Amino acid sequence: MAWTTPKTDWTGNDALTADALNKMGNNDQFLKDHADTTTIHKTAAEIRGDDDTEFVLEARTDDPTTPAIGRMWIRTDL
Repeated sequence: MAWTTPKTDWTGNDALTADALNKMGNNDQFLKDHADTTTIHKTAAEIRGDDDTEFVLEARTDDPTTPAIGRMWIRTDL
C-alpha cells in the first residue's frame, strides 16, 4: 500500500467523503505496515531515559513526499 497525499485545503463547506476517509484509512495502514517492518533499536523506556536523542519538529509549508517514522511537522501555511 502506498502513501497518498491527503487533502489539506479543507473549508467549512467541504463534506467528508468516502474517498477522503479511504485515503485516511490507507495512510493509517501504510504507516502501520511501515512501523511493523521497521527495526526498533530502543524500547520506549530506553528512549524516555535517553538525553542524547533529539526530538525534531519541523515547520513546513508542504508535506514531505515520503514521510519517515518518527518525523513530525506542522504546516505553517494552513
